[in-house]
Amino acid sequence: MKQSIFLIGDFPSATQAYFLSPLVHQATDAQLEAHWWSRKRAASIDGLLKMARPGDQVVVCRYLSRELIPILEKLKVADIELIYFMDDDLLDPAALLGLPIGYAWRLWGKITCKRTLIVKLFSQIWVSNAHLAQKYQIQFKEVGIKKLSPLVEPLLLPKLPKAVAGAQALQRSFNSVEIAYHATWSHKQEMQWLAPILEKIQNRFSHTQITILGDARAQKIYNKIPRVKVLKALPWTEYVQYTKLHVIDIGLAPLLPTMFNTGRSPIKFFDYARCHAAGIYSDCSVYQELIQHQTNGLLLKNDPDLWFEQLCILIENASFRQELAHQAQLTALEHILQKA
Repeated sequence: MKQSIFLIGDFPSATQAYFLSPLVHQATDAQLEAHWWSRKRAASIDGLLKMARPGDQVVVCRYLSRELIPILEKLKVADIELIYFMDDDLLDPAALLGLPIGYAWRLWGKITCKRTLIVKLFSQIWVSNAHLAQKYQIQFKEVGIKKLSPLVEPLLLPKLPKAVAGAQALQRSFNSVEIAYHATWSHKQEMQWLAPILEKIQNRFSHTQITILGDARAQKIYNKIPRVKVLKALPWTEYVQYTKLHVIDIGLAPLLPTMFNTGRSPIKFFDYARCHAAGIYSDCSVYQELIQHQTNGLLLKNDPDLWFEQLCILIENASFRQELAHQAQLTALEHILQKA
């Protein structure tokens, strides 16, 4: 009988697309059967206890529900390997400081308060960047720590020849320059930090359009800035469709120096590559492995004057934008998930 790997989480999601799908591919190559399960199904009467066999692996992604805990305890006794994966710093209470209070409280209840239980239940913890790997190797010596690198499913990067993309961008440059910040309310501080920069941009240029993915709370931050459209943050499947239909010129990805931000993943780079955008990113460890400054994006210190200056350069120089965007797509293609 084939061994199985059960992946449990809130799917579909960016975590699934960028980090866990490669695991399924590797499992298939190793003649393992892979199963995507919701936490609710895993804890059901016909769930994991009936399906899992000794030697199987169970990977829990991000959150651990109360109903799933007794199931995992029984699986552990039955010689089934339990693995926990997180693509944010979810197990350190100190990392929640500085996040919006509602978001921090939800993370605390969903996973952070279960830190001791995680170490007790799981034999391995998989993380999404080198900082988290180093941090938890020191804190959790009794648990194996493994770093996963993001890979891109081919369908996430629609093919668009450079000539076509360039022609589209050139045509838009005569009409307007599209600037975007794709975020959630967990980036409240970054939204507030960006607002005065974008206000200066809109006051200087008349042909720039800005789209913010946020919610009603983000609307309050940007409502006095002209030509800014705030859209509701989208579930993953809808977001993928949105990025396939929207080509933007400049994507923004600031990260202020907080403990939680240091544990984030660089998937925003791939999101903007899908939109054929030239990206501006904070110069921090999250992005430094992927981005070469002025080659496939801009890496900038968190200096508002510097961000304003470089935004102006990109707005005024269409060919530079197009080259950065093209090189970003090439970099993304280097991280494509190669399926057998």
